Amino acid sequence: MSLDELLQRRRTTRYFDPARRIDAERLERILDRVAYAPSGFNLQPWRILVVQNRAVKDRLCQAVYNPDRVRDASAVLVLCGDTTAWQEAEQVADDLAAKGYFPGEARSGLINLIRELYGDATRAREAVVRDLMAAAMVLMLAATEEGVDSAPLSSFDAKKLSGVMGLPAQVAPVLLLALGYARKPNPPRASRKARETYVCWDAWNLPLAQETAHKPKSS
Repeated sequence: MSLDELLQRRRTTRYFDPARRIDAERLERILDRVAYAPSGFNLQPWRILVVQNRAVKDRLCQAVYNPDRVRDASAVLVLCGDTTAWQEAEQVADDLAAKGYFPGEARSGLINLIRELYGDATRAREAVVRDLMAAAMVLMLAATEEGVDSAPLSSFDAKKLSGVMGLPAQVAPVLLLALGYARKPNPPRASRKARETYVCWDAWNLPLAQETAHKPKSS
């Protein structure tokens, strides 16, 4: 399947069939592909909690604003970021040096840069959110290639979710990804904006949403 076909076939599933399950090998193949997602300095901060058990789903639903998809999906991936992944800076630097990404004498400088950029809790949180979003897209495309439907879910209470799922303090929940099989077809794809509305070249010249939100449509 080409990239264009994957992108066009991927849809956010609104209703999952609770009777259909993803087989274990297929789910593992989807999860394996997240290893190819990009991340800052190759820190790979993603930590994924796979929820399939009914009782655990019920706990998860306590923190989610649209619980039906969580209950009916075959599996729900709680995509989290380890905000202390930067503490593996030495191992990361050694691996990159061994692969020829930079000369060995630059090792200490890279380690210090990673610590400077990610040692601050706020910056570390921002970094794992960026990296987890890239990982989420890889997972959705991998699921699509496997014939599995998906739905990213961002409407949840992060503090409550961390509590009911027993997440360590340094692990931040970023996104839920429900996986399974659609119970019925999605409506037609919602409108997509034209490239000219979100791409500009060399200098900013795009209208802000507040300027276009109430603009009357031309006849």
